[in-house]
Amino acid sequence: MSDPILEVRHLGKVFPVRRGVVLRRTIGEVRAVDDVSLTLHRGRTLGLVGESGSGKSTLARMLVGVERPTAGRVLLDGTDITDLLGTRGSRAERRALRRRVQMVFQDPYTSLNPRMTVGDIVAEPYRIHPDAVPAGGRERAVRELLDLVGLDPDHVNRYPHQFSGGQRQRIGIARALAVKPEVLVCDEPVSALDVSVQGQVINLLEDLQDELGLSYLFIAHDLAVVRHIADEVAVMYLGSIVEHGVAADVYDRPAHPYTRALMSAVPIPDPAARLASPEIVLEGDLPSPADVPSGCRFHTRCWLARRLVAEGEPAVDGVPSPCATEAPPLVAGAGTGHTGACHFVSRMTPAGADEL
Repeated sequence: MSDPILEVRHLGKVFPVRRGVVLRRTIGEVRAVDDVSLTLHRGRTLGLVGESGSGKSTLARMLVGVERPTAGRVLLDGTDITDLLGTRGSRAERRALRRRVQMVFQDPYTSLNPRMTVGDIVAEPYRIHPDAVPAGGRERAVRELLDLVGLDPDHVNRYPHQFSGGQRQRIGIARALAVKPEVLVCDEPVSALDVSVQGQVINLLEDLQDELGLSYLFIAHDLAVVRHIADEVAVMYLGSIVEHGVAADVYDRPAHPYTRALMSAVPIPDPAARLASPEIVLEGDLPSPADVPSGCRFHTRCWLARRLVAEGEPAVDGVPSPCATEAPPLVAGAGTGHTGACHFVSRMTPAGADEL
C-alpha cells in the first residue's frame, strides 16, 4: 500500500436551520457529514457510495474548499490544511492548495460556461494560476490537454453546446488537469452519461491515473461503476461511514445490511443468477439529517433488524434493543477483512450470511 496523500479525520459539517426574514433565528441544524474518517493513498482510487442525501457531495465540497468543515481535520500529504479550506490562511496559500486538489463535477451540461469556447474553458485555470502555464505557452498547453483526454485539438474554438455529454465531461476533466493536480475529487462524473459513454470516461480516468499518477476520490451511486475503478470502497449513510474496506472484500463479503441492500439493487444480466440472488428492498425514504434516528442510523429501514425481531431477538418498539439505543462503531467483521458499523456484523459474515 502506498503512502497516504489525503487523510480525513473525524470530519463534520453542520448547516444551521433558520427561520424568519427580518429577525432570523436558528431553530435546528442539519448534520450533513458527521464524524467521517477516510484515507486516500497515493496513486489509488477510493470509491464513496451511498444514496442521494447521504452527504457524499458535501464531503467532496469540503475537500476542495467550497464548504468549510465545522469539525475534524483534513491532511494533504501529511500537512494539516483544514484552516485553508475556509477563509483562514493567505490567498496565496489557498490558491496553492487548489492547484493540488481539483474537482470533476457531476453535470457536464451546467459545469461548463456556455458563453466560453472550449479553449477558454480549459485555459481558465491558467488565468487564475499564471505560474502553472507550461513553458510552451497557454495555447499549446490547451491543445495538449484536449488531445490527452481524447478530443480534437482543432476544436478549441467550439462552444460546449457543439459537443456531446461525454465530450463535455472530457472537457471538464481537461480543465481539472490543467494545473497538474495530485488529487481529483470526482463527484459522480458519469451519472449523467449513457452507459456506453460511462465506460469510455471510466477507461479514460484509469489511463490518466496510470500516466499521471493521480489519486481519485470517486463518488457514485452506481456500485458497478465503483467496482470497476475503485481500489477501496467506503459506504456512506446519512452522513456517516457504515462500511469501509478493500473493494473486493466489500463486494464479495459485505459487512453491513445497507451495503447488502445496495448490492441487491444492482441489475444482474444473467437471469439464473438474478433469480438465485435474494432481493432486498429498502422501505421508506432516507431520514432527514435534521432529525437523525437514535442508535444505529439505519435501524428505521434495516431489513436485518426486522428479520431478527421476527426470529425472537429482544426488541424495543419492534427494533432490536441495541439498534435503537446505541450507535454501533466501525468494527472488523470476522472473516470479512474490513470494517462495518453494525451491532450484528457477525450475521453479515460469510458463515452468518448463509442464514439470511
